[in-house]
Amino acid sequence: MDKENYSEIHYENIILRGENYLKDRKKIESQPPILKLHNLTIIDNENYNEVKSNYQNYLREGYFNLLVNIKLYKKHYLCVFYGSDDDIKKSDLIREFVDDYLDQKQYFKILPSIITENKILKKIIKKRPVIIGKKTKVLFNKMDSYFEIYIDLLNSFTIRAAFSLVSKYISEMIIDLGFIIEGKIEQDLPEKLLCGIRFINFKL
Repeated sequence: MDKENYSEIHYENIILRGENYLKDRKKIESQPPILKLHNLTIIDNENYNEVKSNYQNYLREGYFNLLVNIKLYKKHYLCVFYGSDDDIKKSDLIREFVDDYLDQKQYFKILPSIITENKILKKIIKKRPVIIGKKTKVLFNKMDSYFEIYIDLLNSFTIRAAFSLVSKYISEMIIDLGFIIEGKIEQDLPEKLLCGIRFINFKL
């Protein structure tokens, strides 16, 4: 995949829950993401287990590896790899999320932001966070060398229809996509941007 078509997310465009959000409902500009974007690839294969066998080519030794795997079409998986050489599990919220002490589907949310002016898409895709596990099939897999978040866009008619529309314009657009663990209680605030990506005239 050509690196000129994607980059680290521009986190300044991401607005998250502030430290006193539960009292004043105020949101704040995001700080840099916790995890760095390492790689991106599209794997063409209908067999999910065979798709997973390709992961080792993109994982980094000595890093905490996180993979966001998005099923776009029947045989197309968009795999985005993130990592950190810091002990990110020092964060109670991240440790509880990764170790499955939380209801992961209730905490993991995505925040899309369409940067390029497109009135049609901006009417359909609002710049607001979505608990994606409430909208479509999402799986969380903790493995020895990585943690995978698997999102199946084909499992929801609404999301599938929205993606079909986005795919018509994405090669002419810039879109930021942030991934966040929702802060539901005071000790988990302010929210932090886990990771994200910017798509730049992306070609599927």
